Amino acid sequence: MEPLIRHARDNVFIDKTPKPQHRERAIFLDRDGTINLDTGYCHKQADFKLYPDVIDGMNLMIENGYRLIVVTNQSGIGRHYYSHEDFICLNSWMFELLSNEGIDIMDTFYCPHLPSDGCLCRKPLPGMLLEASRMYQIDLERSFMIGDRMTDISAGRSAGCETILLDRYKKIEYDVSVVPNYRADGLLSAAEAIILNKNGFMSPQVES
Repeated sequence: MEPLIRHARDNVFIDKTPKPQHRERAIFLDRDGTINLDTGYCHKQADFKLYPDVIDGMNLMIENGYRLIVVTNQSGIGRHYYSHEDFICLNSWMFELLSNEGIDIMDTFYCPHLPSDGCLCRKPLPGMLLEASRMYQIDLERSFMIGDRMTDISAGRSAGCETILLDRYKKIEYDVSVVPNYRADGLLSAAEAIILNKNGFMSPQVES
């Protein structure tokens, strides 16, 4: 069955689901700047360019028992640069592209709102992660949020996840009040760091 696109709405982010004995581990992935080159409001296949290490990184995550969930701010919809349908079309194409490489993305959660809209889903708020946890029984404390912006790190920390700042060019500065658990220069090195963490050998701020 085709993975569902979840439109994160303002009133759904109250996680009252009782915790069952078994909950999934997940890796939440930002999209633009993490999975693909951030070309600015990307909504066309021609502009969507995967980073070279993404396939290997995702496969390593899956091989080690993590489910993959995309959580992405898409204010281009709210700015009327493109439509919900445009986003869904590109997302379906991305799923197919990754599926051809053996990669199964559990779902995509996206926020279409402007920063000024005051929604609960737009990162740095944790709404999309909390909704994913509620829907798919994700154990947030054993999960990771990976992204190239501090808004990703803030969302992950607020949700209770470990966080990895993807700093490909080692130029990202951050306020000491919001510090990522780890730092990596690509998605593959982030995946390798997660495996080290799983085995108890990882130190904070790992860079490769």
